[in-house]
Amino acid sequence: MSEIPPAENLIVLVGNGMNEENQEIIADVLTVQGIASELIHATSDDDHGRKNWPRDGYVHHGGNYYRTADYGKISEGGCVLDGGDYMIVSDCAYKNPSTWRENEFGNRRMDEDIRTVRSVVKQQWERLYGTRVHVVHGNTNKARPLHTLGHIDFFSLLLPHSRKLIVDEYYGRDALLDGSFEASAAAEGLELVPFNGGEYWRGYHPLNALVLPIGGTDVVFYEDRNDRLQRFISDLGAIPIPVPTVGVRNRLSGGIRCVTNTKSKVAPVDSNYLLEREIGYPY
Repeated sequence: MSEIPPAENLIVLVGNGMNEENQEIIADVLTVQGIASELIHATSDDDHGRKNWPRDGYVHHGGNYYRTADYGKISEGGCVLDGGDYMIVSDCAYKNPSTWRENEFGNRRMDEDIRTVRSVVKQQWERLYGTRVHVVHGNTNKARPLHTLGHIDFFSLLLPHSRKLIVDEYYGRDALLDGSFEASAAAEGLELVPFNGGEYWRGYHPLNALVLPIGGTDVVFYEDRNDRLQRFISDLGAIPIPVPTVGVRNRLSGGIRCVTNTKSKVAPVDSNYLLEREIGYPY
């Protein structure tokens, strides 16, 4: 069984996709909570995508690192919610990027084809990660930059210790109607909880928050303007920590989860290596 490492054993990488001021603010908030952080800066146009948005660069699971530079879409962090001994994965997370771009972001396929697609995705992820995998609806049919489509962390949030799977009623509307999130939650004994972010948060992806295990509890780092999420998280038994973000740019591209990722203190690895750009994968 893969355990989720406690935050004291982690270093949080913080990119500057939400601008450099917010990068410093996020790192400061983590430091106050006793969590080590490392600021990541792009040094050229070629590596700006991964280093602005470290979540895109790799999946950190079971003490191992799975880089998009090596495996493509099936190791892109925005496509997965990691429960430790299970994963909830976007059905857009194909091994071959050209396949998911062409087939998944136009019209949705017929139900029979979707079942086949999800079976393939499940097999690919189980083979790579060696854990239980549940495949869910990944395309919310909302306009976003191409490379963020299929990222389920824009509209869903997993609280592993609290045993809650949260889905935004606006961005995740199609996913909730599809039934795959409900089935995944039932398979792992999770409570599926719809969330209404309100009109203000349309365009700001309110569930794109960083969840870290601290003291056996889910601690959620969220944008401080999102007071509705703060109350919601508290009621679910997790601990909300506000991050006072300011004047963000390129906001549709991501939030606090997208701009962060983790690596282990126990087995250090070079962050530049983790965030190495995949050849032929545009940002």
